[in-house]
Amino acid sequence: MKWLSVLLLSLLMTMPARADEHTRVVAFLVSIMNHCYEDDNKAGLELAKCMMQVLSKHNNPQQYRVNIYDEHPDRNVASYFKITVYNKEGLVVSCTGIAKETIDIKQCTGKKIVPLTPGKEMPITQPDGQ
Repeated sequence: MKWLSVLLLSLLMTMPARADEHTRVVAFLVSIMNHCYEDDNKAGLELAKCMMQVLSKHNNPQQYRVNIYDEHPDRNVASYFKITVYNKEGLVVSCTGIAKETIDIKQCTGKKIVPLTPGKEMPITQPDGQ
């Protein structure tokens, strides 16, 4: 049933209406996050990887990228998390919440910024040995 809602939300993501884009993005990403966290038992880095795998299966025409900060990626301990999603057009959505057995989104904000050109983007890589 959750995959049906993910598919429906992914179809909504491709609609051209911009007025409620933040709402659609948040709903879509929360459904993916819930699937990966609750159904697949992923947390921390594995949660981000799972979300990107699901996004890649849905064509991802806006080239959304996902950053997750989780202070304690363990399902046995309630922890604060922040997820930031952005795309090539400058849409940035940030959500905060608490994760334990389930994900509880407390607040989401969205804004439009001037998109970065490829020359202004800076890749972030881990130091050697990590």
